[in-house]
Amino acid sequence: MRLFKFLVISDEVVEKYGLPFERKNADGTPLNTKNEFFNYCYDINLNHPEKGDKAIVFMSIDYPNEGKDFGYTNKAYAIINANDIEEVMKLISPSDNNSKNKFKGCTVNNCNRCMKLSKPCRNKNVSINVDKNYIRGKTWSFANDKSGTKNNVTEDLAGNLITRRIEPKTGGIAYSSIQWKDGIRPEAFKEKTIAVPLHHWIKCNSIPPKPAKKGNYSFYHIGHTFDYRKEFIGLATKREQENLRKEIEPKNNIRRGRRVLAGQGYFSRTLECDCRPSESNPKCRDCEGVLYIDTEQGLEDLYYQLLSNEYRQLSEGKTI
Repeated sequence: MRLFKFLVISDEVVEKYGLPFERKNADGTPLNTKNEFFNYCYDINLNHPEKGDKAIVFMSIDYPNEGKDFGYTNKAYAIINANDIEEVMKLISPSDNNSKNKFKGCTVNNCNRCMKLSKPCRNKNVSINVDKNYIRGKTWSFANDKSGTKNNVTEDLAGNLITRRIEPKTGGIAYSSIQWKDGIRPEAFKEKTIAVPLHHWIKCNSIPPKPAKKGNYSFYHIGHTFDYRKEFIGLATKREQENLRKEIEPKNNIRRGRRVLAGQGYFSRTLECDCRPSESNPKCRDCEGVLYIDTEQGLEDLYYQLLSNEYRQLSEGKTI
């Protein structure tokens, strides 16, 4: 099985096959967020509801590595649980009725409460106490995670070909920079920008320590890096994650595409991996880490992989 870091879907496919999700204010007016949400269920779209009892929820995120033209007609997406949409939207929602005097945000569980309520976090040193726990963000976006691989990108700007050298974001981890109620930040955060990773918010609802120490537990994506459903987010130490990626996954024929370059020509349209990695190169280092979907068939293939028994075994540990 091949796993990817980024999922990019064309606007044409989303508009044709996605079902938009809208959230409204108390007065019934639409609540607009930069991130867009839509449901997709292939069988329902084909009028076979008896076969399609589960929909996939996609949340749009700006793809950080595209060329200019590519960004006009495509977006990157993260997958979340349907019952998490309200909370995920609430963190980045504007105030009700667009009033500057109302601070619309989420209440963050402090560390002690998180340890009591969240079994995955208990005694793992992955959350901290905060003095002011009513916060909100601006948007979910990708972390500034770089591999050190720069790439030349040539774009046509007003008839002129311009070549830029770009260092791409490679992690595929969604974060939201947060704001504090009344602008009052806890003393520990006075000198730095604070961001909450989406997977931590969904799984724990507290703010993680930053930076995490080498021996600390941290959240990781068991499947595709863009899959933020609860069952595909886990906790492990750095050593455990390295063992999973280097030893266990290759033995179970699970391959992770790692090649992420800036520009719009570096992606894969297929879920299959055909690089035939050797024993000396088991990580698919040269395989594209970006899955690009611009056809109905591509969306259907991803849908069935995400709901397949083979993929779900990743979260259940049966492959290991």
